[in-house]
Amino acid sequence: MNRTLLIALLAVLLPLCGRGQLYQSPLPLRGSGQVQTCDTSMHVWFSTAFLPNYGCQFDPQVNAGNTVVQDMVWNYFTGDWGESFTAPLLYYPYQEAYPVCLTVNAFDLVASMPCSATVCQLITPLPDPICTTMIADFTIESIVGNTITFQDLSTFDNAIGSATWSYGDGVTSASPSNSNTFLGAGPYEVCLTIIAASPPACTSTVCKWLYLGPGDVECPLLVDQGYLLLQSDNLVGVLDTSRTSGMNSSIHWDFGDGTTAEGRVAVHAYGEEGAYPVCGTLRVWGPLLADTCTTTICRSVLTTSQVGINEVSGPDGARAYPSPNSGVLHVMGDPSTITELRLLDQGGRLLLARRLPAGPGPIDLDISDLESGIYLVQVVGPQGARSTRIVKL
Repeated sequence: MNRTLLIALLAVLLPLCGRGQLYQSPLPLRGSGQVQTCDTSMHVWFSTAFLPNYGCQFDPQVNAGNTVVQDMVWNYFTGDWGESFTAPLLYYPYQEAYPVCLTVNAFDLVASMPCSATVCQLITPLPDPICTTMIADFTIESIVGNTITFQDLSTFDNAIGSATWSYGDGVTSASPSNSNTFLGAGPYEVCLTIIAASPPACTSTVCKWLYLGPGDVECPLLVDQGYLLLQSDNLVGVLDTSRTSGMNSSIHWDFGDGTTAEGRVAVHAYGEEGAYPVCGTLRVWGPLLADTCTTTICRSVLTTSQVGINEVSGPDGARAYPSPNSGVLHVMGDPSTITELRLLDQGGRLLLARRLPAGPGPIDLDISDLESGIYLVQVVGPQGARSTRIVKL
């Protein structure tokens, strides 16, 4: 996931003039997105109360407008997708960004039909509520040629113990050293991380983009689109991870079944099983770019139930994890009831089959060489098979 408190700004330096200028990125501290089929008079949001030990209590804020609310559904990712019909109290393992989504199902009085509104936020849990007051920030203090000195503007209600700089060119330093000589035009991602002087162990990181070249830059230098896709059965979540180097940007999602969404994070539950293209279209514009950059990435998702035809009698409790995954897949289950592992693509083509000897022991499957996409892992036993869908990053 993204690092906490990631702010992308761009420092545009004009070496011939010896002056610098900052451009504030519009990206929020915590990304959000929404999908809505209800009348626009309905407004859905939720607030977050930060608790000790990486806990978060969520509170819905719903203005029904010209609708009648029927129910609410929460979907959240804590390493696996979870679902709740009441506002959840969640405890997370780390200070990272996690998606949380609230769907309000209603009846639209204007259109006289059922509708729904979904809002998603990226939430970064903290070790203690006092950590919400820790804000890392910096600006340019002076410019001498290609040597830049930065000024630490960080604030915290308690004492700041240390600060570490990363200049995006492989060079790092610890406070009070806060200057660096850059050898090329960039762009460089300059990051400052501050750490509390005493418990609780609050940390905050801010990153800004530094560019030392002229304007009218071509898109590939400043823009690199990407997104993370998470899936559980018919529920699909998307998270924009694009690099925009501090320029203005917007992201539009098309889930392939007529549903669209806007924002850095979104979630959609498909009504029918099948294969769907999930496409993210990124638009980037700003003072450095010669023109608006527009790029689109599509990925396929396969919405199928984990237990397929003739699979009811397969090995009990068998599943493959973690998903998403980029390396080694672990298969959990009773080894004495598992005789074979099979890996299939979305079209049902057999990619790998491995017979297993009887007896205890871990069952691992190396998938690092596979292309990114959706795959099915079949766990075969004497009485049948069970399938688990996994996502390869």
